[in-house]
Amino acid sequence: MRFPVNALIHNKISNEDGRVTGYKNGMYEVSVPNDPTSWMMGSRAALWPESEVELSTNEALKNERG
Repeated sequence: MRFPVNALIHNKISNEDGRVTGYKNGMYEVSVPNDPTSWMMGSRAALWPESEVELSTNEALKNERG
């Protein structure tokens, strides 16, 4: 696991950002905000393969807690 729980990561394939909530079998469990610039509209759960993610540079989401 490259990224710890609560790290903000970016999926290169879907072009989405999300916060790591867990990790199992090479897949990150991620909370993905419904609005790409804020957590205020809620979020959905997603599973992202480790090979598709990198550290996020989304400053708007980094400054909020999701």
